[in-house]
Amino acid sequence: MEKQIIVTIGREFGSGGHEIAKKLADELGIKLYDKEIIKAAAEKFHFDENVLEYYDEKPINSVLFPLKLDSLPYGAEESVEKRAAVAEFSVIREKSEKESFVIVGRCAEHILRDKDIVSVFISAEKKDKVARICEKYNLGETDAAALINRNDSIRKHYHDFYCDDTWADATSYSLCLSSSAFGIDGCVELIKQSVALKKAK
Repeated sequence: MEKQIIVTIGREFGSGGHEIAKKLADELGIKLYDKEIIKAAAEKFHFDENVLEYYDEKPINSVLFPLKLDSLPYGAEESVEKRAAVAEFSVIREKSEKESFVIVGRCAEHILRDKDIVSVFISAEKKDKVARICEKYNLGETDAAALINRNDSIRKHYHDFYCDDTWADATSYSLCLSSSAFGIDGCVELIKQSVALKKAK
């Protein structure tokens, strides 16, 4: 029986993390989950898909809701943000029981920490992130930099609210890579090598 492969990809906004994840999944011949998790969670928990899309990877007020992921009883949450997050987490856990896949964001490295996964964090130099976001969204450098800061702040608060580990902290991941240093294809190759080493254990 083929050994299961699960790779989680955390990423800075503008680092090319999604592109790396897609190329990696294609080259490994396994599924990629990103926005697809929203659709699956909406179907399983009878959520409006537009609502899940709106609250996807969005933090909630940690003063009002000072709970960690391990404290959350599935289905018992009061806030829409929390119910949306837990619905996605549940789907991720469910898929991990039967599939190989690459998944982007959504605290996956923490949710699946009991699994034999390769957890990756992708960063990049600011100038490279700004250039990528300028091109992707047709923005000036100032607006692109502001968008990067805003999205990274949202991702960090979302992750750190639900997880005991820290977003972008090297100790939270198997592998931390800079797309500025290695390029998109280089990062894909290094992750593939890590997967091969993990499978050979």
